[in-house]
Amino acid sequence: MNVLDEIAKALAALAPVMALLVGTGIVYKYVPFLAKLPNLLIPFLNALIAFLSVFSGGPAPVEAGVFGDFVHHLSFGAKAMGSLALSVVASSFYECFLRPGLEKAGIFKAGLTPMQKEAKAEVVKLG
Repeated sequence: MNVLDEIAKALAALAPVMALLVGTGIVYKYVPFLAKLPNLLIPFLNALIAFLSVFSGGPAPVEAGVFGDFVHHLSFGAKAMGSLALSVVASSFYECFLRPGLEKAGIFKAGLTPMQKEAKAEVVKLG
């Protein structure tokens, strides 16, 4: 085993978490009653999900060879920053790669979110 194999295993172990984070971001954005959440909150909610799924209980037995005891030796701050980093990567992946493709395919329509539509309607009322 070399270092690149270990890195590949670690990335493969994090792939389900990244899929979960991207999926929850889509849910926050396109489910009507959740669409009113400010976009600023989405990365923090996803960071909480990442923290709970990756760092709180430690690695699953299948992934124990990948992460070993490394996760248990990290401080709370390091785990929180790692969770935030995973959230930012998932958000960037969605914004840069996934959303343009989904909009081009016609799955999600480009345009205003429900929250943006409400804000625009209020501006029209005031103006």
